[in-house]
Amino acid sequence: MVRLDELAGAFRPGGITLLDEAARAGWLSQVEGGVSVAQLVAVKTDDGVTALHTAARHGQLHHVKDGVTAEQLCSVASDNGRTPLHWAAESGFLYQVKGGVTVAQLTCVATKTGDTPLHYAALCGCIDQITGGVTVEQLASVADDWKVTPLHHAAVMGHLPKVTGGATAAELNTVKDIHGRTPFFWMASQGYLHQIKGEITVGQLLRTKNNAGKNALQMAILGHGVLWVAKRLPRYVLNSLRQRN
Repeated sequence: MVRLDELAGAFRPGGITLLDEAARAGWLSQVEGGVSVAQLVAVKTDDGVTALHTAARHGQLHHVKDGVTAEQLCSVASDNGRTPLHWAAESGFLYQVKGGVTVAQLTCVATKTGDTPLHYAALCGCIDQITGGVTVEQLASVADDWKVTPLHHAAVMGHLPKVTGGATAAELNTVKDIHGRTPFFWMASQGYLHQIKGEITVGQLLRTKNNAGKNALQMAILGHGVLWVAKRLPRYVLNSLRQRN
């Protein structure tokens, strides 16, 4: 066991202390008397990252004395606006948050470029750790400076099965990023069309275009080749394509 005062003071350039290292390496449980949220927040690097940020990123929240709530994880931000909740979501440790985390809490803070913790959770795939789940509408409700929503992230990373109630092709075409790409477009380019609820029509594939005029079917074929796409397109879409040709 070590005393908290023994972990104070700069350890590496940038203001990184031994307490940061303890949070990164999983040693918080070895601190005599435990470490509180207030003590972790009091330690900051030169760019505003606290030891609580580090603990959240490395899955050490369950070693913090009395636990850590979502409100506490949103109470401090680094210079770029990222909170410990962003880091917990990015690394898939939302389940360690005391009392759970709701969609409202994941969208109440954002970085300087508009990214919310929900964006990070959708990208990581830990949206199934959200209290009460998350719907398509909720994932589409916030966007960053490039108009990218958490729904875009969930779609492109293949996490749609974790969305409460699933999502139809129409629902995935309701929001566009600055390049005109919808979550449906992103799913087509990555081969996740089989995750969509209900039928997909050839018309939807052809009508869904980015600002450059490329449609979803073209992007899938350009990115992966005809055989790759054929193996992943739902059978009813392939049958429809054959009938058109």
